[in-house]
Order: sequence, then structure tokens, then C-alpha cells
Amino acid sequence: MSHGKIYVFLEGWNKAQQQNSFIVKEVNEDGSLAEGMTVLETEPSTGQMKSADYSISFSPDGTKLLVLTEKPFVKDGKEGLRLQVFETSTWTSVWKQDLTLESASEKNPSNEVILDNSGVAYILKDIKISGKEHIYQLITAGDDFSNTAVIDLKTYFPSQQKMIIDNTGKLLICGMLSPLGKRATDWQGIWYLQADAKGKI
Repeated sequence: MSHGKIYVFLEGWNKAQQQNSFIVKEVNEDGSLAEGMTVLETEPSTGQMKSADYSISFSPDGTKLLVLTEKPFVKDGKEGLRLQVFETSTWTSVWKQDLTLESASEKNPSNEVILDNSGVAYILKDIKISGKEHIYQLITAGDDFSNTAVIDLKTYFPSQQKMIIDNTGKLLICGMLSPLGKRATDWQGIWYLQADAKGKI
């Protein structure tokens, strides 16, 4: 649900076309599904279990939608993402950008997304090296740029966190920190992160 409207997002794989798709349908006021549907994303896929994964985030004012496409796992390859922002009134694309990250391709990468009212996308990325070693990054992207900043949490990991866009339009992340190798419930501190629309922390 976003600003009084309810949407249904569907993901499906087409064997004949060898691709999977991410689709949105609107729910009418009487609870029935609207007639039409909009295909937001497609990605080549040789099998249903080898398909891309999708995540979404509405802007706080509800006028835009971010779709994050996590491209299928590639052995010995780099992680691939696609970010695309849509106007929710017409489902027209505002901007789209494909990113190839420095991190290795994974089957279940950890990427948490949020979108601001101007259409800037943020990804909080957790790269697991081992049980006691993680790399945390903030990826910021827009129509014509993308920036990556490393988040140094030293010997801790965020056991819980929440991402919001604050009333000044900046990204705010807050959460609790636990020592690496310990349980998430063994938290020992609180952390805050604020970043502007270019990803400057």
C-alpha cells in the first residue's frame, strides 16, 4: 500500500522466452484486481531457480517507485544490479542504471533499499566475508551518477537497523550494534548514519 492505493507485485518465469518478469497490478476499491498490468522489469533466465530477485521501495510522497533487480548468480563473476525508478501515476521510467559491483556474485546477496522524493536511490549493502568479517557499504545512485562509500563499524555488526528519509530529505539509518561473532541480541551500542543525495556521509 502507498498513499491510499494498494498494489500487487508479481514475479514469474516464462520457459519459452527464457526470462523472468516483475509485474505490478493495482487493486480496485472493491478489492478486485484492475484489468491491466504493467511489466516493470524483465531479466534473461535459463530456469526458474536461476532467476533474478526484485526488491522495491516507494518514495515517502508515494509519487515514485524504485525497483532493484538483483541479477542471477554468476560463478566467478561480479555482482550485478539494476536500479530503475518509475512514476507511480503512469508507471513510466524516470531513470535506469545497471551496476557491476566489485563484490563477488552471490546467490543471496544482502541489499536493503530506500528511495527519496527526488528519485535518488540508496542501497545498504552487507558483504559477508566470514562469520567475523563483514564489509558494509552505502551505494547511492541517480539518473547520471552512482557512488559507493564504505561504512566502518569496526568490530561490530548492525543487529537491527532502520532506513528512513528524514524531514530534510536526507537518508538516516539508525540501529543497534552487536560484536562480530556474537548473537544479535548481545547488542552493545546504537549507531546513526546520515547521508546526502550524493551519498556523502
